[in-house]
Amino acid sequence: MQSTFGLSGPPPRWWGGRPRAVTPIDLTFRTRSKLAVSRLLGWLCVLPLGLLIVAIIRYHAKLKIRNHAELRRQFLEICRDQRPLVICANHLTIMDSVVLHWALASMPRYFWNYRLFSWNVPAVENATKYLSWRIITALSKCLAIDRAGNAEHHDDMLQQISFLVSRGELVTIFPEGTRSRTGRVEVETGTYGIGKIVRSIPGCRVLCIYMRGDGQFAYSTFPRLNETFTIKLKTIEPISSHRGLRAVRDCAQQVMLTIGQMEQEYFLAHPEFSPAFATAVGA
Repeated sequence: MQSTFGLSGPPPRWWGGRPRAVTPIDLTFRTRSKLAVSRLLGWLCVLPLGLLIVAIIRYHAKLKIRNHAELRRQFLEICRDQRPLVICANHLTIMDSVVLHWALASMPRYFWNYRLFSWNVPAVENATKYLSWRIITALSKCLAIDRAGNAEHHDDMLQQISFLVSRGELVTIFPEGTRSRTGRVEVETGTYGIGKIVRSIPGCRVLCIYMRGDGQFAYSTFPRLNETFTIKLKTIEPISSHRGLRAVRDCAQQVMLTIGQMEQEYFLAHPEFSPAFATAVGA
């Protein structure tokens, strides 16, 4: 089993092959220590806490995922590539991260290879809203961000994310910045954070994920009971011929356009699940 007790030293290998790209991104000892402690606590709790949460969403909420086994196979195949990887997904409910973790691998798999369990970046107001959410945030890989924070705070968060990705960790972010109020991917309102991350790490890939429940016609706090999700994966490597902010904007837009295209493909295949269809039939 791979070491789970620190983030120092050279980036690790997962299944052999060439090592991951390394960049000179670094953090203070205090910040690295906090990340290492968070990682260790998460690994120790991934089986008991993870299995409990999976039991709740499977047997109480009765959530289901189409082609679940094939989805997990695809995710593992993508992770065999040794280059850095960031996960970017559309955002409709506050449960999206939980559903994605369940969708992409089993809890025993995460325990055996904890790097597959991605870091999350929840909004502070959501992470601290309920006691149960505070516990889950504290006992899993989470970097709570204050969306109303100043530029220094946001830059520090991006630095931590870039550091983790450069060390071989996975990080999941929602490039829209918040849950879509229209129920559709808002390509033009995406944030530039993912562009900054990609530009700071040579060879960085982005795993674009489109996830939607059959009855998810708009944004909500939780998915409906007995929901069935369709989840699609597509890996890209954003590149730009520009420099500076234009390059950052270009890379971020490539990610948003990809997720937007995945949404279009979803509704072409499932027009009965589109918000427009729901409005037409009075859902």
